[in-house]
Amino acid sequence: MAQFFNNSKIRFRELKGFLLQHAERVIQHAIDVAKQEGWPFRYLQEKIRKEELAKEIAARDQIQDGLSCVFSVLEPCRRFSFQISMRISQPSMSLQHI
Repeated sequence: MAQFFNNSKIRFRELKGFLLQHAERVIQHAIDVAKQEGWPFRYLQEKIRKEELAKEIAARDQIQDGLSCVFSVLEPCRRFSFQISMRISQPSMSLQHI
C-alpha cells in the first residue's frame, strides 16, 4: 500500500477524497455482484462472528460450497504515517504497526 501511494501522483491533501471515492467504488461493485448472483449483501455494524453468520446463511439457503453472502464491515487496520524525504523533497508514506 505504501509503495502504491509513494509511486502515485496523489497529493496528501487529495488523499482522503481519493480513498473515500475508491472505497465507495469497491462497496458498490460488491453490492452489484451480490445482486447479480442472488447473494445477500449485509453491512455489519455490530461486532459479530462473520464466519458463523455466513454458515447460518449457507444453511438457510442450502448452499453446500462456494460463496453464500457478501458482508461489508469497517475493520481496524494499520495506520499510515507521512514523512518528508529530504532526498526527494516530497511526502512519502510508511506503515506503522499498532
